[in-house]
Amino acid sequence: MKICHLFYQKKKYGGSESYVEMIEKYSTFNHQRDYVCKKYNYLPTIINTLLGFKTLAKEVVNNKKYDLIHSHFFIPGYYVQKYGGKSIVTSHCLLSKEFKLAIPDMKGILSKIDMFISYLICLFLEKYMYPKLDNLLVISNFHKNELIKIGAKPIKMNAPIDIKQFCCKKNVDKVFIRKKMGIPIIYSYSNQIKHKIRQ
Repeated sequence: MKICHLFYQKKKYGGSESYVEMIEKYSTFNHQRDYVCKKYNYLPTIINTLLGFKTLAKEVVNNKKYDLIHSHFFIPGYYVQKYGGKSIVTSHCLLSKEFKLAIPDMKGILSKIDMFISYLICLFLEKYMYPKLDNLLVISNFHKNELIKIGAKPIKMNAPIDIKQFCCKKNVDKVFIRKKMGIPIIYSYSNQIKHKIRQ
């Protein structure tokens, strides 16, 4: 069996990359990866992503050399299914939430506007596309529940690793860890008491 994994860009590390490396390591099937072309880079972030994945999904389905196409994002999964390919989707997060959180970190007003537009479009696409996806896999109950809220039908599978190995001990200073990693800490002041919001 030949399986194609669809990604946005080639990276040396990351959650999806590690996930596929484990699949490739323990699978007896033939696995290949394909990536989005960059010809839409002049467009806002999410439109670039949408058109890039749409083009890639059509090319891979029309190629007809794969028995299964595994998307690591809802947009290519939607188009693979629409174009008649045998599709499975692993969803890792709601991208709209990531875009929304990224807005304050963008440099310059145009980048902030681009990210805000991308957030709104992605929010619409998630609500439109997720409910239409078949064979939708998730690894966490948290993500499963947020997808159910927007009408999707996710199937939870067990993570291929013991994620408890990566959990912090209860007595670890999370503020110290965030500072060491360069992750910002946001405080709100209520009744003159500092409440940590992002931990």
